[in-house]
Amino acid sequence: MFLCAGLCIFFVAVFFENIENEKGFHSTYQQHLNSRKESELGEKPESNNLVSHLPIIIINTDNQKIPGKAIIEDGLIVDYETTDGMEYILADMAMVDNEDDWNCEDQVPAFESDITIHIRGNSSRAFDKPGYRIELIKDKNPELKNKVSLLDMAKSSSYVLHGPFLDKTLIRNYVFMNIGNMITGNESEVRFCELVLNGEYQGLYVLMETIDVGKGKLDLREYRKNEPICSYVVQINTSVSDEKQLDNFTYYTDRLTPKRQFEIVYPGNRKLDENAINYIKTDLSEIERKLYSYTNLDDDDFYVDYIDEDSFVDYYIYEEFLGIYDMYNASTYFYKDARGKLHIGPFWDFNNALDNFFNPIKSDVFLLNDRGVYKYLFTSKRFTEKVIDRYHELRETVLSDEYIRNYCDEVVEYLGSAVDRNYEIWEYSFDAANMPTSQRKNPYQGDTKTRVEDINPESYDEAFEMMFDYMQKRGAFLDEHIENLRQYYSYSKNASKVVH
Repeated sequence: MFLCAGLCIFFVAVFFENIENEKGFHSTYQQHLNSRKESELGEKPESNNLVSHLPIIIINTDNQKIPGKAIIEDGLIVDYETTDGMEYILADMAMVDNEDDWNCEDQVPAFESDITIHIRGNSSRAFDKPGYRIELIKDKNPELKNKVSLLDMAKSSSYVLHGPFLDKTLIRNYVFMNIGNMITGNESEVRFCELVLNGEYQGLYVLMETIDVGKGKLDLREYRKNEPICSYVVQINTSVSDEKQLDNFTYYTDRLTPKRQFEIVYPGNRKLDENAINYIKTDLSEIERKLYSYTNLDDDDFYVDYIDEDSFVDYYIYEEFLGIYDMYNASTYFYKDARGKLHIGPFWDFNNALDNFFNPIKSDVFLLNDRGVYKYLFTSKRFTEKVIDRYHELRETVLSDEYIRNYCDEVVEYLGSAVDRNYEIWEYSFDAANMPTSQRKNPYQGDTKTRVEDINPESYDEAFEMMFDYMQKRGAFLDEHIENLRQYYSYSKNASKVVH
């Protein structure tokens, strides 16, 4: 079990214990701090089935194949599998969750439901250990949603089961969704669990809330069909269904990465109508036209009437610090209340954070300052100075090396033997030589395809060492160079950069 040197030093733990309250950060339920560890539960029961201090999710598909797996040709994903032409199947789900005792697979479940299930994700659909999207339903009818609170999260019928696989630490999504929630107070909650599928143990998973509108989620005015205006949530994605795609300004002016498009997330299928689609397209396009205009060079406050400044500041800092190369390429969300401003977020998908992308991510360069609208926002002195000030604040608190190291150490201690169980079945994934390119980091880089040695961790401990090494280098670079962002609000430099 990985224990980073120095993390057990008492004063570090004490210093950061109440950092959220002292600095005005948002408090959030954190499973590793609010649930019992193995050492607090007494003697572990004897059983031939799974016994864990974590919640156990049991899914039975009646031996149906779960659709959504990637179809790969010549190393590229070309399509996704269906089952009898369907993109999901019906299944049964149960959850064993004894809050103050051990959980045993053969115990009476605390919760049961019919579900629909399919494999989800973009590149992760190719993984041996896939992630799943589940919808809780009633009477095996996909139209009858079963909204419940699982593991004290907000009531919902939609959940994601994230299966960490490329992330050998197993904890990136859990850790950085929680820290993101401290910063914004607006992120999906996450819980560790262990999954049993059709009687077979599948390892450690993270149960995640989906991004949606409602109580305990995004607090937006509910849309009623045919209203003249509506709240909305959209995301940039790679595979967008025809009925949810937007022909908005940044799409038809080719300002998005090729094969990317905006997709409507809210209103959902049951409420989405032509009126809502047209309103969202028009409203979002009008905001984009204002933000992407070269006339902004004469107005330092050009964006303030259209976007929520704080959300765009925090989003940039967090994604830049973590090196999220997907920003403005995939898993990038935006939302807007019917009478409010456009927000960026919530955060989603930290599986690739801190140099866990398929290709290595440089630690000593700005990665994201010219992505999408940020190319234009950084022409504003006001926006740039807010980014610089906020960065320094976060680096002294929840983005400091010490805080993140201590946080990760606490999470690993909480997971305990679940890590060992996970790698009893997935240990082979540490042997990169036997893994296809779609399931490991690519060691061949650049035009000459030079081999970069030791780019894939060979053990659990090494996975942490690599993550922390990158984090230290990334933080050191940004500490030294964050104020260099000021060069982008020079009129002379940006006149040629921004005008198209």
